[in-house]
Amino acid sequence: MSDERKYKSYLVFERLITERNITSYRVAKDLGFSPMILSDWKNDKSKPKFDRLLKIAEYLGVDVSLFADESVA
Repeated sequence: MSDERKYKSYLVFERLITERNITSYRVAKDLGFSPMILSDWKNDKSKPKFDRLLKIAEYLGVDVSLFADESVA
C-alpha cells in the first residue's frame, strides 16, 4: 500500500496490535463492535468515531491521542 494514507492512525493501531500479538478481529470482538469498522479504517474508507477510538486506546493501554490524524485542508 502507498505511504499516502488518509488515516495514518491505522498504522499506529497496527503496530500496537502486532506488538501485543493480537488481531484487529480480536480487538473488535473483545470490544463488542463489528470487525468491519476496523477493516474500513485499514482500507481508508472511514475512521472509528471518538468513542470507539477511546475504547480501543483503553483496551491497548495507550493514550487516545496516539490515534489523532492531521487534518488535510
